[in-house]
Amino acid sequence: MEDKWTIYVVRKGTEEGEQFHRSFSIEKSLLTLGNLTTLKSKLGYGSRDYMYYKRRSVDDPESAILQELEYDVDLSGMVDSCQDESEIGLVLSKNQANNLCVAITPIKKKKGSSDDEEDEAFDLDGRLASLSAFQGRSIG
Repeated sequence: MEDKWTIYVVRKGTEEGEQFHRSFSIEKSLLTLGNLTTLKSKLGYGSRDYMYYKRRSVDDPESAILQELEYDVDLSGMVDSCQDESEIGLVLSKNQANNLCVAITPIKKKKGSSDDEEDEAFDLDGRLASLSAFQGRSIG
């Protein structure tokens, strides 16, 4: 049985300020930098935009430090630090974050939305499985 993880995506720097976008379930084996970059792109962010994860502070469990996700080694650090909860707080931003210390707050959902609606609107596992299959094919 595959290890299921949950990704909570927060959009930073939008007109409304920081806001929760949606959550996704994903198999741990599909947690790759390429797949997270594809997700970032599908949500309207470009290659020059920033992608962070919230790394829980050792000293204060109610706060976190934003860690940039740019290289495979960053992804390994993210998986290691989030292993106990199998949850990732992903932050996407058009601008570089000035304040890397953030509070860990409960996720607020938009009124009238449900997990089922979000799953129907964006099937992350299906898209990433298709992408992984495509990347595994030999060309030529």
